[in-house]
Formats: sequence, C-alpha cells, structure tokens
Amino acid sequence: GQSDIAEDMLRACWRMAWADGKASRVERELIGVWGMWLGWTGPQVEALAADHDPMKRSPISSGDDYKSAMTLLGIRSDTDPLSIKRAYRRLLSRHHPDKIAGSGANPQQVRVATEKTSELHNAYRVVKARRGFN
Repeated sequence: GQSDIAEDMLRACWRMAWADGKASRVERELIGVWGMWLGWTGPQVEALAADHDPMKRSPISSGDDYKSAMTLLGIRSDTDPLSIKRAYRRLLSRHHPDKIAGSGANPQQVRVATEKTSELHNAYRVVKARRGFN
C-alpha cells in the first residue's frame, strides 16, 4: 500500500545519497524532511539509511577482504587492471537495480540487485586499493 510506496521512495533516496560512498549532512536533512512529509519519524528514516551505508553493510569488511573481493568479481590475483575493470563493469551492468527494475522486477528483486551492486562497488574499491590503481 501507501506505506510500501513511501518506504521504496525513501530507500531510493538513500541509495542515491550513498552512491558516492557517503551521505552528506544536506542529503540526510533533505531525506529526513521528505520522510516526515510521508509520515515517517526521524529515527525510522535514519534506520533506512543504515541499510544503504556501504561501511555498515558490506560483507567485505573483515578477515580476508582482498580474496573475498576477488571472488566476488570473478578475478585472480594476477588479473591485469583493465580486465579487472571490465569484469567489474560487466557485473555492474548485469546486476544494476535500474536495469532489473526496467525488466519488471518486484521491489524485493530490486533491493537484492541494489545490495549486489553495493557489494560490487566495495569489492572493486578493495581490489583497487590493494593493487594500487584507479
């Protein structure tokens, strides 16, 4: 119903706010205002933010980050940077939430695609940092 639509809209706002890896104060304030317009409390809106914070929700956060990242990207330790970037972009294209939504997926499938995309971003960031390339 209406509450599901409101939640989906707020989640979309948080995905966009976290797209660059951080949500600015202004972005947080705007999403908070929009949430209140939709009948949500501040803490409820902020709770949704945590679902999209790459630092809080990345499965690649401890232990053997580099190996996990390579596995997720389907690469090996000797894969060259250009091939790593290609693998990353191919996976992003395959799992991008906009593409999934455009194919008629339900909200849960779009959420899963959003999570997968975030995992791919984090994995690529880990590999780039370890290998020292942009």
